[in-house]
Amino acid sequence: DEEPPHSVKTLFVAGSERVLLQDTLTCADISASDPDGTQKALRMPVALVVPHVYFARQQLMGGTSTSTSIPGPLDPPGQDSAIVVRQVLADFAGLENVNAD
Repeated sequence: DEEPPHSVKTLFVAGSERVLLQDTLTCADISASDPDGTQKALRMPVALVVPHVYFARQQLMGGTSTSTSIPGPLDPPGQDSAIVVRQVLADFAGLENVNAD
């Protein structure tokens, strides 16, 4: 199993003597790939709020995306903007919508 060239690793501290690899997430934007799997864009990790990791990526004009684009105050009209997307950590898949109560 080959590791992606750009990835985010999350670690879990178990006691005072063990650190475990919890998850490895690729920074390749799968939704911005060609049908043959060629990578078009990278996404930058910006936050970790369990159970999600948040990534920023460039939203290209005319591109199709299910994420909401939020242009920044310095983005000129008609230019590419950045969007934030989230991904669930593997250990929490299926639990992301559970109430904390």
